[in-house]
Amino acid sequence: MEDTMSNLYGIAVKTHSGHPVTKPLFYYQKYDDFLNHHRIFPETILEIGTFEGESTKILSAAFPGSKILSLDLHIRPIDFSARRERKPTERLQNFGSSVSHH
Repeated sequence: MEDTMSNLYGIAVKTHSGHPVTKPLFYYQKYDDFLNHHRIFPETILEIGTFEGESTKILSAAFPGSKILSLDLHIRPIDFSARRERKPTERLQNFGSSVSHH
């Protein structure tokens, strides 16, 4: 655990797409409030329901030292090319299902 305060909400405000299926900004504020109140700086983050990876990218930028495991039934590659972060994929593992709907 580090003494650094989370800036998850600030990062989300700068990068949020506003896409209707993307997590609303108020969730990031709630996460920030909880993490900062309890002085939590996560080493590992499990994200369930990744969709196109917007929140994964926000989490990656907010917690550069954390490992992120993302799960989705229909996992898609997450494009980090617009990020200045060095090699986030070294800390990221995506898991998906090959389940098809008939």
